[in-house]
Amino acid sequence: MSRDPLKKSVRFEVFKRDSFTCQYCGHKAPDVVLEVDHITPVAAGGGNEILNLVTACKSCNSGKRDRLLSDTAAIDKRRQQLEDLEDRRTQLQMLHEWHLSLIDLDDQAVSMAESLWYESVGVEGYNWTDSARDEMRKVIKKYGFSESCDAIRDAADSVLRSPRSSDARVEVVSEWFWKIGSIAAVRRWDSEEPGVKRLLYIRGICRNRFRLINHHECIDTLRHAFSLGVGIEWMESTAKTCRSWTEWRSLMEDAIRTQESSGSEESNG
Repeated sequence: MSRDPLKKSVRFEVFKRDSFTCQYCGHKAPDVVLEVDHITPVAAGGGNEILNLVTACKSCNSGKRDRLLSDTAAIDKRRQQLEDLEDRRTQLQMLHEWHLSLIDLDDQAVSMAESLWYESVGVEGYNWTDSARDEMRKVIKKYGFSESCDAIRDAADSVLRSPRSSDARVEVVSEWFWKIGSIAAVRRWDSEEPGVKRLLYIRGICRNRFRLINHHECIDTLRHAFSLGVGIEWMESTAKTCRSWTEWRSLMEDAIRTQESSGSEESNG
């Protein structure tokens, strides 16, 4: 039977599979010249399929001629490795398809959020831009679909309560859309630290009333006072009546010192 020449790519695949090692004597390239041998000789009907090919050094291949291997252990090992490789390829393909399905699920979640948003704000005929979809995809990834939908409803309620005229509805819708991520963050924070939502509202009052304000110091002061038992109604009233950031901060510090002193006396008593 005539022998069809092996393609260079097939030879390379066989060498890679066998780690560039002669399967008869164990010598490796470049110490020896490697060739591709037929397990079942061509003269006996063997073909060029990869399972019938094995790496052999030139010396072993020349000595083998057209005789079958008497010890097939090495060949059986190569066959098993090839089958394992095929299993890995199949699993990689399955993993790839799974990731594609996750991308599709992400897109579906964003589309559902988009539908909820426009239904909630009562605006028809609009679609999110690519940047808006990317923003919502980030929000959903960080807070989950359920919490993101809750934030969407809160933002939509704010749109509907807006005192701005109906002519400005589209602008109001756009403004509140970009606050959905912040709303989700506040909801998460409030669930982990009850009361913080009200404290953030008080910080908003301070931010709107005082020219010079350290936002981080403001919320830290409020949280500290709240943890000590300073009344939240009093803190809100103080924020609404103080004339400056300095005055508000001074009153808050006095309240904190009073609570700390009271707590110290109770522990000593």
